Amino acid sequence: MKLKLPLLPLLAAVMFPASPVQATPEIMELTCTVTGQYQHPGNVSVSSSSETIVGKLTNIAITAKDLIRFAGDENETEYPAGSALQVDLGYFKPTIAATKGSSTYARVWVIDKDGVRLEDVTEFICISFDFDSLIYSGTVDWVTDQEDTRNRFAAKMHLRFPSKGIQMTFRGNCTEFYKLSAPNNDGDQRERGNVIFTGDGSGYFDEMLWVGKIVAHLVGNSVLNFD
Repeated sequence: MKLKLPLLPLLAAVMFPASPVQATPEIMELTCTVTGQYQHPGNVSVSSSSETIVGKLTNIAITAKDLIRFAGDENETEYPAGSALQVDLGYFKPTIAATKGSSTYARVWVIDKDGVRLEDVTEFICISFDFDSLIYSGTVDWVTDQEDTRNRFAAKMHLRFPSKGIQMTFRGNCTEFYKLSAPNNDGDQRERGNVIFTGDGSGYFDEMLWVGKIVAHLVGNSVLNFD
């Protein structure tokens, strides 16, 4: 998403060098892997000697394809082969949490293989980015409006699929590689963003206590024009 600051004198740019002009494409596709363990009551037993309790954990792995299938189950819909998850930062979700800070809440869609939006699944997959925490290295050219930066900022992701007994919350940080070209003669700029979110999580799977992590990959590539 283009986080365009007001046009400031060059002096202000020198005084506030930590504020990048842009950060993160507005539209991105999401892939992810959730891994973790939960303990089913059936995996806790007493040894034959009745002196030792034996507990075992069950491993799980969930991908974006699984999340799409879970969302389809919640909506009683079967999405077509090749469907993907799209994250749209142009939407600000009004929640109590949003009043405590300036986090950007994404809208999440299931899209088909041609990029056509099929359904809003934000109620099942909720993602927020804390751009106020953003720090970066690289270059931002205030004259040409070019950017080539490596950004770091905090994020949170919540997965909720009631029929699966899934409720997971992840907190962690994003590493983003972001590039924005100078405007061409038509004022168009090419932006590319590659975001990796790594978060630790806890919650429930199959209504059993669960602990794990997520690695999510968000990619955006678009042409912008602000004339």
